[in-house]
Formats: sequence, C-alpha cells, structure tokens
Amino acid sequence: MFVKYVYEKIYKTLFMIIRKIFLIASTLSLIFLQEALAETTVSKTPEDSFKSAAAIYVISREDIKRSGATSIAEVLRMVPGLQVARGESGQWMVTSRGFADGFANKLLVMVDGRTIYTPLFSGVYWGEQDVMLENIKQIEVIRGPGATQWGANAVNGVINIITEPASNTQNGFVSGSYGNSYNALSTRYGGKIQNNSYYRLFASRYNENDQDNLYTKTTGNDFTINRAGFRVDYDEFEKDLITIQGDGYHGNNQLDIFWPDTSSSNGITRFADDLSLYGGNFIGKWDHQISNKEETQLQFDYSNSARKYNFINRKIQIANFDFQYSNSVIDANKITTGLGYTGTDSHFDGNNFRLNFDPVNRRMNLFSSFLQDEIALLPDKVLLTIGSKLEHNDFTGYEIQPSIKTSWLLTEDQTLWASIARATRTPSISEYDINMVVGTSGPVYTREQGDTGFDSEKLIAYELGYKIRPTDNSLIDLALFYNDYNDLRSAEFSGITNEDGNLFASVYPRNNGKGKAVGFELDGSVKPTKKWELKSAYSYLKLDLDTKLGSTDTELEKEQKRSPRQQFNIQSRYNISSNVTFDNILYYVGGITVTDNYSNSLKIPAYLRFDTHIGWQYSKNLSFDLVGQNLFDDQHTEFSGALWSEPVTVGRTIYGKVTLKF
Repeated sequence: MFVKYVYEKIYKTLFMIIRKIFLIASTLSLIFLQEALAETTVSKTPEDSFKSAAAIYVISREDIKRSGATSIAEVLRMVPGLQVARGESGQWMVTSRGFADGFANKLLVMVDGRTIYTPLFSGVYWGEQDVMLENIKQIEVIRGPGATQWGANAVNGVINIITEPASNTQNGFVSGSYGNSYNALSTRYGGKIQNNSYYRLFASRYNENDQDNLYTKTTGNDFTINRAGFRVDYDEFEKDLITIQGDGYHGNNQLDIFWPDTSSSNGITRFADDLSLYGGNFIGKWDHQISNKEETQLQFDYSNSARKYNFINRKIQIANFDFQYSNSVIDANKITTGLGYTGTDSHFDGNNFRLNFDPVNRRMNLFSSFLQDEIALLPDKVLLTIGSKLEHNDFTGYEIQPSIKTSWLLTEDQTLWASIARATRTPSISEYDINMVVGTSGPVYTREQGDTGFDSEKLIAYELGYKIRPTDNSLIDLALFYNDYNDLRSAEFSGITNEDGNLFASVYPRNNGKGKAVGFELDGSVKPTKKWELKSAYSYLKLDLDTKLGSTDTELEKEQKRSPRQQFNIQSRYNISSNVTFDNILYYVGGITVTDNYSNSLKIPAYLRFDTHIGWQYSKNLSFDLVGQNLFDDQHTEFSGALWSEPVTVGRTIYGKVTLKF
C-alpha cells in the first residue's frame, strides 16, 4: 500500500507540474509540435503512437495539404530530428539525427512497405519518388533504429509512405499547379469492381525550373518527371484482403556538370548533360486473418530503375519477398515473426577514367528473419518488447540486430518509454565496385576506389522518451537519444599512381571511424480555439566523430559539421471560415559547413524560411490554393551540390493550385 501511495503521489505531482508549465507556455505561444495521435505500422504491427516505445511522428493527409509542400521531401521538413536540404532541381538531402550527405545512407525509406533506397549507395534518389501527394494517406516516421523489424540500413530512422486504399479515392480528380519555379498536373479516377473491391488509375507530371548555381550564377538543372499507375484492393472474402498496385515513370534532368580537370586553371571543366531516368514497380500483397488473434501477411514487390547519362548508364532491378505471422493467442504476449528474401541485379554501361565500376554486373542476395515478442508485464500499464533481426548478405555475411524496449503507461495521458537497439549499415555497391574521380590537387586527381575490405557500420542506440496530454487539446512529446557508432566508414589514402599519363591519389573505404551523437527532440501541439491550432518542434544534435589510431581519414571531421546543431519550426493553422483556411510555417535551420565540388570549405549560415498557404473550398468539388514559400529570402544555399555539381541557391516560390473533383 505504501509503494502504491508513493507511486500515485509522484505521477500526480509530475502531471500537475507539467500541466501548469504547459498552460503558461501556451499562453505565451511557446508550444511544441506533434500530429494528433494515430495508429501506425512502423514497427510492422498496428500500434498507438502514444503508447509505443519509439520516437514516432505521423504526417497526416491534412498536414500535407495545409503545408503547401510540392514534394515528399518538402513535407518532411516539419518532422523533428530530420534534416532536409534542397540541392539542384529534383535533388534533395534527407537524413535523420545527423550524417548529412548528398548520398545520405542511414535512413530507410519505403512506399507501402516497398524499400525505395538504391543499393548503389544505400540512399534515396528523392526526385524519382514523386508519389502523388493527393494519393498519400499518411507518412510514418520513426527516429532511431528500426533494424529489428526492417533490417540493415534502418540505422538512424525509418520512413514509410502509405498511400490511400482505392476505396478512399473514388470518382474523378484533376489538380493543376503553376508558379514561378514549379508546375504540376495530376489526375486520378477511381471506381468499384464489386461490392467491397475498388480500383484507381492515376497519372501525374511534375516540373521544377532551373535554379541559380552559387558561383557561376548559371542555370541548367531543370527537372521533369511523368508517372502513371494503378491500385486494386480486392476485399470480397471475410478474412482476406488482396492489394495489387504499380506505377511507371520517365523523367529528364538537365544538369550542369563540373568535372575535375587537372588541365584547367581552376581544376574544373563545365559541361551540360541530359540525365534520363525511368523505371517502374509492382506490389502484390495478401493479408489473411486466421482468427481474431492470428494473421499472416505476404508481400512480393519488384522494381527496376535506370539513370542514363551521356557518359554512363546504370540499371538496377530488385525483387523482394516478405512473409509475416502475428499471434496474440496468449493475452499477455503478441508474437510477430517473419522471413524475407531480396535479390538485386545491377548493371553499368560506359567506362571512362572519371567513373567506372568493376565488376560492371553484380548480383546480390539478402536473406532475413526476425522475431519480436511484446509482453504485457502489467496489463495496460507496462509493456516490454524484445526482438532481433538475423540477416545474411553477400558482402559481410551474417548480421544480428537485436532490440529491447519498454513503455510505461503512467496514466491514460502519460507514457514513459526507453529503448536499447543495435543496427548496422551494410556496404553498398559503390563501396565495393566504384572508381570515381572526386577532385584535383594540382596535377593529381583524387579518386575514390571501392574495396572489398569494407565492413558494416555499427550502432548501439539508447533512447528515452516521455509523452503527455496535459489537456484534451494539447500534446507534448520528448525524445532523448545517445548513439554510439563504431566501424564508421573512413577514407584511407593508398598512394599515388600513374595510369595512362594521369596521376591518381586514391582513397578507399575502411572502418576506422567512430563517434557519438547526443541530442533530443521536443514537439507538441495545442488548440487555443476551435478554429486555431499551433504546432512546433525543436531539435538539438551534437555529433562527435573521430578516427581510430593510424587512420589517414580527413572526411569524418568534415562530416560532423554538415548537420545543424539546432533546428526549429512553428506552424499556425487557422480556419477563417468553414471553407477558407490560412496556414503559416516558420522554419529555422542552424548553420553548417560543407565541402563543395571545388574542394572548398563552404560555410552555409543559419537561415529562416517562411511558408504561407491560403485554401479556398469554393464548392464541394472545386477548390483553390495560393502558396508562398521561402518568402523571407529571395535566395539562400541549403547544402553542397550533388556529385560533380555546383551548390545552388534556393529562391522564393509562389504558385497557385486548382483542384476539381467529378
């Protein structure tokens, strides 16, 4: 009785203190951002995000619409802990909790459970992932490792983009946007096949205009992509749901390429290239309900992608099979287990001394299994989840990625959680096979050279979180983390060689890096009135990277400077009337230092970005939107250029949008 009395006094006192602090803060408009509670599937099973032992953020369909964002990457700017920066047209840098890079490789991204990262560098070509925003149901983001459920490369976070079921996208839809630097057209039609089965067809065109290069003030990076696809949800049986979906795309990206050239006075030769990109994907999914406490899920997906430059062509095909079984027959336990296989086939055409692959063809196999048990230590109070992923890949063999996490439901309005997890980032094709010139130093070219001696990068992550609903109309979510990295990729010098009259200083990948990341993310929301909602988020990150004794690497020191120490955003959503909305978002991003493709150190100062959106629902089937982005600044740089490109300046954007339903 005494223990129970102390327990009740502690949590009641804590609850009242935080409630009072929050009410005072909301009066001063010092509030924090979080989406309304939602059921998520980030941990591979449906769960309440408020009760989960993870730093989960859910972007809803309404969030996307009222943000005024034109792409998935732009939408992700609002998520605490994520760093999003614009490169050239069609190119983005998106990462979680540090390790910012044009080829960021520690964030796993999926669309409806299909992995969209490229095995070429274990990252994402964001320009190719132009999922029609109007087709998205929600975007689930988990900061921190998700390797136990999703496997290697889910190191610092997982993003799952979930599209609407076909039943929610019925009849006709046409939307057109036009502005000074962006225009788009999308159309969709959905219908019923049988009583509970539906389909949709869709097509879209997306275009980003040229952006100014930072140094030369030239343009030449226009980006356009066209996509068409379908989805069918067959739900005619009581215990089975079958989903078949797919799409194909073709795009064009005009590029200004700045190639290293020792014969040039500044070590650079500029030329125009025309990148052609195309591909497609297919997903087949079968959900079977054995009983109200047992279910299985079977998914097969296939994707192919190609990028064709003037000097090299790349084609990659990926086939994936995934089976999952969930059992909660025992009331205090929910067991989830699964098996998976992924096959990858890559091919490269073209060979020059600046870029080539050896071998040009590579086939890879990945086998996986996982087991997770959610145990109710105290029913409806304390949950313990333990599990592990076991994988075998062709590069490093077996990888084990366990985790243990617990959530303590202090009250219906308070959750305290903690987690310890291990995650690995396995080598990519480039780290084994590539030979690429990345710069010059006098008469010598600097070349990155693949090497089979590179092993997996490893992380042990410790997380602690607290979620509270001080009032019915408010929410606060705090997540703290400590990441211990080992065997990080380092670039080791291997000497200077003379090849056909060209001098090369080669560096190759090794695992001589280590480091720690410490930080926290605080977000929340409050509704002062029925018509007005305020949301905000603050992120703090301290990244400390170093090399092991004997390393010649100089890149890790630069890498820790590429992620801002602090980020902040605040959103205001106001319903002027039943059919007119007024939304504003202010972003703050701390300063960073990057290395450009001239091998110069480029300091990018902290900047503010202000976006505004006015929406007018003229009638049930017709609406208008007016959006202004980056209104405080006519141009600023957010990150260094992608490979062989010059950093660009991000300018002010104003566009209008018309949507018609029929």
